[in-house]
Amino acid sequence: GAVSLLIRGESDDAVPFESEQSDVTSRLMTTTSVTWTPPDWTVNNEAALAERTPNLSAIVQEIINQPGYLQLNDMAFVVSGSSGARRANSFDGSATGAPLLHVEYYVPTTGPVAFKHPQDADPAANQIPDLAPAGTLVHITASAKDPDVTDTVTYSLNDPRFAINSSTGVITRSGTGTLNAQTEPSINLHVTATSSDGSTAAQDYTVSVVPTTPPQVLYRYAVFGDYGDTDLSGEKAVSAMVHAWNPDFILTIGDNVYAPQTLDAAVGQQYHDYIGNYQGAYGSGSAINRFFPTLGNHEYEEGNVTNYLNYFTLPDNERYYDYQIGPVHFFALSSNKQEPDGRSSTSVQGHWMQDLLANSDASFDVAYFHHTPFNPSGSTATMRWPFEQWGV
Repeated sequence: GAVSLLIRGESDDAVPFESEQSDVTSRLMTTTSVTWTPPDWTVNNEAALAERTPNLSAIVQEIINQPGYLQLNDMAFVVSGSSGARRANSFDGSATGAPLLHVEYYVPTTGPVAFKHPQDADPAANQIPDLAPAGTLVHITASAKDPDVTDTVTYSLNDPRFAINSSTGVITRSGTGTLNAQTEPSINLHVTATSSDGSTAAQDYTVSVVPTTPPQVLYRYAVFGDYGDTDLSGEKAVSAMVHAWNPDFILTIGDNVYAPQTLDAAVGQQYHDYIGNYQGAYGSGSAINRFFPTLGNHEYEEGNVTNYLNYFTLPDNERYYDYQIGPVHFFALSSNKQEPDGRSSTSVQGHWMQDLLANSDASFDVAYFHHTPFNPSGSTATMRWPFEQWGV
């Protein structure tokens, strides 16, 4: 017939059962209980749904929540009823006759892996030179944590030009790909932290790419003019001093020769080792031209312009020209009134220089010529070009 049963648990730790009838009724029971109304049992030794209790997890939860409950404590369930009966045999030593205790449990979950605050454990600026070798620090240390101390966190990132230590989160330059500060001044790195529990977290970091400062190169050059000494005594003294400086190149500001001396005697004899394509009589020249003269009035007045143009191998039309050495763009101008292209700022020569300056990417633009724009002994006003306005 119908039966109504009440199941409760013994709080904290179940004590061993003894023979006294008061053992059950005197025990401290849980306040949580489960009602069980099993149908009639009609088959001996049957273990089916009719013999299965309801879910007792609420009772179990109350027991383990008790302050006195410890790991490996005993747990007991007490079944009582007011009417009807169901006969069940206790375990009598036969394993096949033992009741089945079905237990399901869940390990309390902790939060997933997450990036810390701050997400970067390296306080330095996040940047790298564009020519940095492999292994260079980016100054990013990804920092994530899983609340479960038994879980481990590993790191990965999305850009093969960089490498990340999977354990420490330190990011460095890898040995692949290129960085260009001009076209890509900043790079976004997407870092993924993966916990051993399967959870993941992502964080983006921005890296500034800075141009690599090239090594400084010292360029030493000598400048002199009006040096076409007729007896060469002054020439030789100046040449000895200049060679003692060991300059990388030489530029002159005109009057390279005075009659009756020849260009080869006045210039080649002293500086043939700086003159490119040297064809004179005083030894070998330079593999590349390192001598950059300008025309002075004596070249015109003494008929040496043609000799000058034939003697030197210079850029452009050779009367005026430009060249660049390192970060410096030089403009050798013709300041003579005989210049076919004119010598004013609005002349053909002036427009030529202005156009070149407009497109110059040099750090410095230098102009030099023979006639001084301002001179107490006699100025050449036509050479008062707006050099500063043009960027010289």
